[in-house]
Amino acid sequence: MTDKLFKASRQPEVLPDDDHDYLAADERYEPETGYFEDDDLPLSEAVPRSDPLSFIDEQQRKLALALDFGPEDLMFNDEGKLSPAQIALLDKDVIWLFGSMIALCGALALFFAVLSLFVFGSVTLLPALAPLLAAFVTVIMLKRVREQLPQAPVQRTTLRLGTLSLTARRWGLSDDDKLPVPNHQPIFAPKHLYKALQANRTYILYYTPLRTWRGYRLLSLEPTEDAVEFEKSKRKPKRG
Repeated sequence: MTDKLFKASRQPEVLPDDDHDYLAADERYEPETGYFEDDDLPLSEAVPRSDPLSFIDEQQRKLALALDFGPEDLMFNDEGKLSPAQIALLDKDVIWLFGSMIALCGALALFFAVLSLFVFGSVTLLPALAPLLAAFVTVIMLKRVREQLPQAPVQRTTLRLGTLSLTARRWGLSDDDKLPVPNHQPIFAPKHLYKALQANRTYILYYTPLRTWRGYRLLSLEPTEDAVEFEKSKRKPKRG
């Protein structure tokens, strides 16, 4: 009984809620010493993905805010993988793309069915078989693409814009929406990203070769010259 009480007294005290947010995820209680010790755990367990402000570098922070990605996303992309949040985002893109195709096929099938009423005097599905078959095949493709999303590869390329080119894109003077990257990959970026880019600076772009309605989706990017850092809040509890 005494041993049980003694062991219970050595358990870590429960921190208040306001302290909970600052307790690092890689601090582990060691019963042998009665202290918390640090381990090098993956970033996904230490830094929230949804906080682009976690980046210390101001330039990287602007890029993250413009494209809405965080340290965990960048870590996954650097390893050639999609983060869970990016998988969810691409899933919406895929549903929108294939859903539009299915809706179009359904509209064509309805049009041909109604047209048969005026041509043959009765509704027949024979003219609508082709669009209905196309819709069925599209549904199968949608299911397959969604199942394969977690394994979708992430590739990288480089981007470097000169002063004139960057200024033209910022002011909408360029007709080319596609990013000027090597191998002419169809990678598109939101217009406001150009405000975060710096002229004559090389960036590493991470993208997935999965076609959306417009092209490949740009996932994240980072300057090649700087090591990307992020804030990792740590605070050890007071030792009794």
